[in-house]
Amino acid sequence: RLSGPNELATVSSASLLDKLAARLAQKGLRLIPHAAVAALARDPRFAQGLVVLVDARDGSHYRAGHIPGAYQFDHYRLQDYIQEVLPACQIAEQVVVYCNGGECEDSEFVAMDLGQLGVPSQKIGIYGGGFTEWKTKGNPVETGSRGSGTFVEANAR
Repeated sequence: RLSGPNELATVSSASLLDKLAARLAQKGLRLIPHAAVAALARDPRFAQGLVVLVDARDGSHYRAGHIPGAYQFDHYRLQDYIQEVLPACQIAEQVVVYCNGGECEDSEFVAMDLGQLGVPSQKIGIYGGGFTEWKTKGNPVETGSRGSGTFVEANAR
């Protein structure tokens, strides 16, 4: 028995994540939870290029805010990003792809693209909560281009 709307939202969110995890598993991909993504973003391997974050959203969304240090790799404009992103993903030990989260499938498309381009699927994970969850949980947000050093303050989001 559910005690209120927050518990209902938690159950609903959990069942959506379970469905997403099952769908990803059918494609040979795995779901990565927020806590693991946040830990990877702080991991020293991230600064060494051994952990790569890939934002699968379009340019306007990416420039408005992304996980700091994430590469942009828009499935619908692969040719614009492939020369920078593919070598980084091939060198990395772990690649995390995200989009807005929830019903957004762009991260799955990009993960499949990377696999078809030769990045081993066991290295690729999908951050199901996506940028929406990242921002909502108060994590740092970089604006502009990758490595711009421009951040949005937590209270400005």
